[in-house]
Amino acid sequence: MVKKKLSFYFKCSLVLLPLSLVKLIKSLNIDIPKLPYPYKFINKDNLNYEGNIPSYYFYNEIIKYEEYLELSNKFNNKIWNLKNETIKYLKNDVNALYEIISKFSKEFYELESIDITKSVSISSLALKIFLANYYNQKKNTN
Repeated sequence: MVKKKLSFYFKCSLVLLPLSLVKLIKSLNIDIPKLPYPYKFINKDNLNYEGNIPSYYFYNEIIKYEEYLELSNKFNNKIWNLKNETIKYLKNDVNALYEIISKFSKEFYELESIDITKSVSISSLALKIFLANYYNQKKNTN
């Protein structure tokens, strides 16, 4: 049996789409919302935390108090599990980012006939667009 070699390339979406995930979701009308997450809550001593939902203090720069109350009602008489909530949060972010990149890539290709996945930055993408669609080599040759 012949083994196939797989290659993975990890690229930072921020170099092509320099906006927050919340702003990208809104501007591209993505149906996956950014979930609230208690960033301030996590530390090396509570990675296996299970108990009450963390207080509003840990969310307060991310969501409004009314949203926190709605969220905490979902955990009324239930255990809030940091590991489970982190996995749910991360999966949601990955799915949202996938939808963003897919939509942006498709719209961009339809507009400029350029594959954004071949660019490493917004600058290299701009150069590819210019050279492929707007630069006249015959006119600019000595």
